[in-house]
Amino acid sequence: MKKELTSFSAETFGGETYTFNVRENTIECPKLNVFGITTIELKPRFVMYCTNNRYYRYNAPAVHDKESHYLICAYNIEENLFRRLKEKGMIMYSTDMAYFYNFKDKEGFDSKSKSAPFKWAGKKGPILVKQKSGIFNR
Repeated sequence: MKKELTSFSAETFGGETYTFNVRENTIECPKLNVFGITTIELKPRFVMYCTNNRYYRYNAPAVHDKESHYLICAYNIEENLFRRLKEKGMIMYSTDMAYFYNFKDKEGFDSKSKSAPFKWAGKKGPILVKQKSGIFNR
């Protein structure tokens, strides 16, 4: 069995928490029964890529179903762990998600191709305020 290094969590707008145990080269989420995760895309419906070349999308109901309380409102990752996971390619996030989740490191995977986050929307501020309270595209 590989040594567990530490863990981080994802919290839904409804208050449910998913804990991810970080090992040397993989991550696991026992609550979702997903093991051997090599990379997680941090977003409201996270995506997990696994060693068996499969990926799992967090199965939150569709936004138009008005079930946004299932979506992830916060990722709780200690800063040193965050940096180590990013350097190893075990977490990925867009620049928009860096601002949405208030990550200290704002350099998302799309930062090289875009000059600023939220470039596609002229007035992203009000949209972001709604999204931070769990209101998505209704």
